[in-house]
Amino acid sequence: MDPKFVSVVWDDAWADTHESVSQEDAHMKHKATLMETRGWLLVDNDVGVSVFNERCLDEGDGSFRGRTFVPRAMIRTVTIISSPRKPRKKPDPTPPAPS
Repeated sequence: MDPKFVSVVWDDAWADTHESVSQEDAHMKHKATLMETRGWLLVDNDVGVSVFNERCLDEGDGSFRGRTFVPRAMIRTVTIISSPRKPRKKPDPTPPAPS
């Protein structure tokens, strides 16, 4: 079975690279960053989801790479964007011979 292509919306933790911050600024930015990750959903369970952003078409084993793991507690939604389709062959650019 081919994996679904999905959009995962989730709350991400973050780190501030500034050396100093006021208490007021800390309170204003005291929240998670809302993120969206799109890709092929290979694992979806109680622990979390694993989404891959690249599919290796030359590999016969259905390999994927570029994994993002999101813990279940951080996930807001998982939405199926589309079912995967086999790549279509490009039409032959040569016009048919007249009969």
